Amino acid sequence: MADPVLYVGVDIGIKRDTSAVAAVYRCKRGPYELALWGIRIWSPPVSMVRQVEPCLLRLLEQCRVAEVRYDPMQFQTTADRLSQAGYGNRLVEVNQLTEMTTACSTLHSHIHERKLLLVRDAELRSHIAHANVKMTERGPRIIKAQQARPIDGVVALAMALLGATGDEGYLLHPGLEPDAHTRSVRVLP
Repeated sequence: MADPVLYVGVDIGIKRDTSAVAAVYRCKRGPYELALWGIRIWSPPVSMVRQVEPCLLRLLEQCRVAEVRYDPMQFQTTADRLSQAGYGNRLVEVNQLTEMTTACSTLHSHIHERKLLLVRDAELRSHIAHANVKMTERGPRIIKAQQARPIDGVVALAMALLGATGDEGYLLHPGLEPDAHTRSVRVLP
């Protein structure tokens, strides 16, 4: 698909942890329902202003982004700046206590049922290998197998999947206007 509608997940770790932005889209390639469009993982220390924000702004300006899901803990200042830039209607705050259990279940089922097409990425593979699931009273949660190993790529991917599977239809999404989002700038001459 040349110009897919993207669902973006953002997981931020500033001082000692990695940060990640993952984008998925709906596809119909064989058994796959969703595909990873791209992922970007930054090693610490992460600069929100010089690294993460420019990446998100490029996505929002150049691609058809339905929504950006994020954990408000480290991202609130960036969310405020993106809102001021006119993208507030595409930002969706993820409640870590309630919604991340659904995101974890969604990621698990899509991988287990082979409905998610992933790109070959050694760093994402490492994040997946170091992620575990812990059953809590609220449901499954993504946790680190070892504290020293990052899993932010998995968390960002799970948030993006949560958006892609929970969206009722991007044609009605307030962030996507048919006149402004018929094609991304990548396919224009």
